[in-house]
Amino acid sequence: MDQCRHTLEQHNWNIEAAVQDRLNEQEGVPSVFNPPPSRPLQVNTADHRIYSYVVSRPQPRALNDAKRELRFLLVYLHGDDHQDSDEFCRNTLCAPEVISLINSRMLFWACSTNKPEGYRVSQALRENTYPFLAMIMLKDRRMTVVGRLEGLIQPDDLINQLTFIMDANQTYLVSERLEREERNQTQVLRQQQDEAYLASLRADQEKERKKREERERKRRKEEEVQQQKLAEERRRQNLQEEKERKLECLPPEPSPDDPESVK
Repeated sequence: MDQCRHTLEQHNWNIEAAVQDRLNEQEGVPSVFNPPPSRPLQVNTADHRIYSYVVSRPQPRALNDAKRELRFLLVYLHGDDHQDSDEFCRNTLCAPEVISLINSRMLFWACSTNKPEGYRVSQALRENTYPFLAMIMLKDRRMTVVGRLEGLIQPDDLINQLTFIMDANQTYLVSERLEREERNQTQVLRQQQDEAYLASLRADQEKERKKREERERKRRKEEEVQQQKLAEERRRQNLQEEKERKLECLPPEPSPDDPESVK
């Protein structure tokens, strides 16, 4: 219980994130605790479009969403002090065609490596330089990094490389979707069979209950008839005993020639 409580406290009592993190550990993925949510990443620029399309969610939650929805997850680690970070954010990430691609085909999670959560993700991904992008997806039932992009890159090249990575790994998601559909169909079929069995069981139980009630009703009826017979027999016996007692109380009959007798 202490270990469970400690794990939940590390994830701010978010049981979904705690369970996903523990599953990731079992799959060999380093644990990434879920600290209190921080402010969205800020870059010193007057361009207010930066990160306006990023959905803010903790990294374990983003992994869980990508796994559940069978979507690609693009992770961006921002090096605050790197000379190319500002240009990459301004000219590449904020390019309309890049934003359109990300919004339509993947989930996107970003964090500064100066933040505790970003630092822990950095320790897991082991990037060499910045800007750094990693494409993560469910592959062979494990969340796997299937593409890494490091260094400054132009919008068209980024789109081409991301598209190439997704096209090369799309079959895994298709296969997983088919397996999930098959598992879901099997589960639905099993559930329908269980429901049919339970309905049949309830029907049998109802029939048995009615039979028991009918047997009990007949038994009570027979007992009632038997009690009535016994009561009638006792009444007759009591009446006969009463007659015999009365008979014993009568005086003897007078003789026929008794002058005191009358007919």
